[in-house]
Amino acid sequence: MTLRLVLRNALPEVERMAESILAWGRDAGLSEAFVGELRLVLEELTENAIRYGYPSGVNGHIEVRLALTATDVTAEVENDGVAFDPLAQAPPDLTIPAQDRPIGGLGIFLVRQLTNGITYGRTSGTNLVSFSMSVPPASTTPEKARG
Repeated sequence: MTLRLVLRNALPEVERMAESILAWGRDAGLSEAFVGELRLVLEELTENAIRYGYPSGVNGHIEVRLALTATDVTAEVENDGVAFDPLAQAPPDLTIPAQDRPIGGLGIFLVRQLTNGITYGRTSGTNLVSFSMSVPPASTTPEKARG
């Protein structure tokens, strides 16, 4: 089962994407908890692309692709913005009290914690972030996963 979304580089598109992911997850028979984590990861990556990948006033697109197998969801987030590697940022120092920590970095930290093997690449003027997430064994019903 697959999903392909093409979004404009505008923050309201993140909500449209989130609704589509929820519907796709329901149709696939995935648990709400798993779909919530998948949605969180994709929202973070998409918002980062919108906020940092495009100069003000520049129109562009972000494509989100999902594929479900019996054991994993693989995802790609591709955009035509300026080069932006969300993985280049150092992980936050969680030993520092929250009020003393610099702002930023927690979203990508969370993305790394929730995914298996996230990667970034840039080819022919496009950024591509790819990752997979293991589907919990009880998360899908066999009939729907085959869809």
